[in-house]
Amino acid sequence: MFYVDADGRPEKLPLEGGAPQRIADLAVFSRIAISPDEKLAAFVTFRMGDPKEKVALVPLDSSQPPRFLELERPRESGIGFFGDAPIRFTGDGKAVTYAMRDGDAANIWLQHLDGSAGKMLTDFKSELIRDFDYSFDGKQLAVIRGHRESDVVLLQESRP
Repeated sequence: MFYVDADGRPEKLPLEGGAPQRIADLAVFSRIAISPDEKLAAFVTFRMGDPKEKVALVPLDSSQPPRFLELERPRESGIGFFGDAPIRFTGDGKAVTYAMRDGDAANIWLQHLDGSAGKMLTDFKSELIRDFDYSFDGKQLAVIRGHRESDVVLLQESRP
């Protein structure tokens, strides 16, 4: 099981029990995705001194250091709660996908791990993306979309 501890760091815990193990000394600002071959963990992080978000690719079966990819498109900032934005591996494990802002809408962006140019997978003209995931066979993409509404109310104390 993979999770984020109270300090915002990624850890894994064997389902059989035992002590948790930190998989990287990096802050996590998205969900943690595990590659289909279970060799990589991916999540969004910030590196000290760099204001841009990066995708951290952390090897799970070796002591290799994480690899960092700069996001090709800025992530959608309005997706849910802090640290709750999804990032997903594609079925072949060669790319990650995440929601990004495209004008007044959010769309799904596919970013290749090899550095080749990514592409937009959806072409929505409105609404935000709250969540998305692939079907088990990787052939379909389910997306939860919506918008936010808010009102501002001014309350004043009336004095006689």
